[in-house]
Amino acid sequence: MLQPQANTHDVRTISSAAMGNNSPWRFHWRHLLAVLPVTALLTLIITLAACFGYYTSDNNDGLPQISQLGARGTGHTIFAAGFFILAIQMTALFVAWWSIVRAYSRAGSFTSAVSILNYVSLVCGCLGIICCLVMAFNSVDTAESIHLAGAFGTFGLLIGYELLTMALLITHRCRRGEAYVDIGVTNQAELQLLDGNYAVVFSVFAVVCVLVGGICSAVWTSNSDATCEWTAAFCPFAFFAGMVPILFAAGTIAGEVAERQGRKEGAYTTLH
Repeated sequence: MLQPQANTHDVRTISSAAMGNNSPWRFHWRHLLAVLPVTALLTLIITLAACFGYYTSDNNDGLPQISQLGARGTGHTIFAAGFFILAIQMTALFVAWWSIVRAYSRAGSFTSAVSILNYVSLVCGCLGIICCLVMAFNSVDTAESIHLAGAFGTFGLLIGYELLTMALLITHRCRRGEAYVDIGVTNQAELQLLDGNYAVVFSVFAVVCVLVGGICSAVWTSNSDATCEWTAAFCPFAFFAGMVPILFAAGTIAGEVAERQGRKEGAYTTLH
């Protein structure tokens, strides 16, 4: 099937802009989505740091140190508020990633596998957020079993989200040759966005995050090592940080497409 030459030129131009090559950068509101992994990590750090002022080592010995930070009183209030704000940011991040993959999956002929993984990962991430809220609003001092169920549910589901995202990128990479040739400019650009070398690096990085998080979790549960507990807790947020370049490039693509559409509309108005 022949592809129009103009479409090829547009795709090349947009893809070049997304990578920052020979094109002036233009802000688009979707660029703001790229800061979500960073703000989520900062929210977690600030929340736990604030709770440290209310931590005593004799509170609930043998339980996770992070859970003890929000055990009672003001510490629990800060803990719950901080994780509530964190949950909002994570929800926005999961939906943003889902929308990028959804736009891409419409572009190719292998939409079934990619779409299923995309929707399942979104559900997994949202369930993780629900568990996070259960953990945050139920203090380990007054509702230990509910809090711990939420905590372990959050960690397990976030690991599942990482695995599903990794599987999605690998599936996309392996089956990219099945994509349609004569599709729209926006979809073609987003296809290239998820098909670049960084997507491969991100997939490998996801494997590292899952392995490190899983090993540290196993060590922590066996001997209550605090270092392993904190490392396991921060591994998912390191994974989210790996999304930043793709989210930012998606914003650049959206800005380029919007500008081109605006020029076309302006030209049409001038002619009529």
